[in-house]
This record gives sequence, structure tokens and C-alpha cells, in this order.
Amino acid sequence: MFYPELEGTALDAHKRMVDKLVAMAQKEMGLGIDDLSIRPLIPADLLPGISSTTSDYLYGQTANAFTSIGTPAITTVAMADNRFVGINGVHNGQASGSIAEVGWSSLDAGSSGGNKVPSLRQLRVTRKGSTSRIWDIEPLYDFKNKTGWVDDPIIIEQNVTYTLEGLSRVAASIRIFSLLGVTVEKKGLTINP
Repeated sequence: MFYPELEGTALDAHKRMVDKLVAMAQKEMGLGIDDLSIRPLIPADLLPGISSTTSDYLYGQTANAFTSIGTPAITTVAMADNRFVGINGVHNGQASGSIAEVGWSSLDAGSSGGNKVPSLRQLRVTRKGSTSRIWDIEPLYDFKNKTGWVDDPIIIEQNVTYTLEGLSRVAASIRIFSLLGVTVEKKGLTINP
């Protein structure tokens, strides 16, 4: 279930997620809290080798079929050593640009352009070869900030394989949306202390 604000149930789930990430990192790496970096999730955490620092994820999609997200595709990627990621939010709304650039679909192709809705309907996360979550993210467009926070975050530990896929309403070349969460890693891995 998605919540429109990071408060109440969603905030409690966020806090539990961060606590779990920190505990896992400390146990598996044998480090104290002062040796860990706790920061917002960025695309480079999930897309190894990406050069962009934008918070958006680009993907080519097939109509009504799950398609890998990311360029390069986030398909059976292993989480980096000494990194633990929690995903607890999704932004699925319009940015500036044309419909093809921002992830929109026109359902009613009349002369007025029809009713526009986000093309990306669902997000599927696979961990260790098994589906971990399928989130219905189309309704987030109706939220005030087009952002939703979950009460069931996804945690991806170091060296665990994962795949991110989107289910789209239409076939198109590039879409944009954002994943929100937290990364806990050994200090100096991404950001120097």
C-alpha cells in the first residue's frame, strides 16, 4: 500500500528499514556506526556504471509486458560489495518535455489529446531470482506530489542479485520515474567522509 506522505505508518516503515539496513551492514562488515555512510538512494546504487546523477530511471518499454528498467538494464545485477539498499518510495509523475519523454500515455486519442495518465503501471522487483514485490504505481499520479511511500520496503543486501522491471500501458522508447530510499555503505565507497 502506498501513502502520499512520509509520515505515520510509512514513516515507521522507513525507520524500521533504516535500522535493519544499519544492523545488517554492521553485522556483515563488522563496522561501527561511525564507519558507515547513511544517505539517500541514487540511481548509481542500482545501476552500476551509470554516468548520470539524475534521480530518474530511463527505460525502453513494451506494451503490456514487464520490461527491464535502466540504461544499462537492471537485469540480474549484483548489489555492490559493502552496500545495502532499501527502497520505500516511488515518484511516478510528469516532468517537463513531451509525452514520449516523460512517461505519459494518451488513453483517448481525440483532437484534444485525450486524458493523459502515467504510462508506467506497475513496478516488479526480483531478488535472488524470485519476485519480491509488484507495486501498482499508476495511482501515484493522483497523489499531491505524485510520490508514494510504502509500508513494505524492499531491502537489497550486498552481493544479492536483483532485477527491476516496469509494466507499461504503451510501447515507447524512454520513460522517467524515480525510486526513493536509503543506502547504507562503508564510508568512502561513494561519498568521501
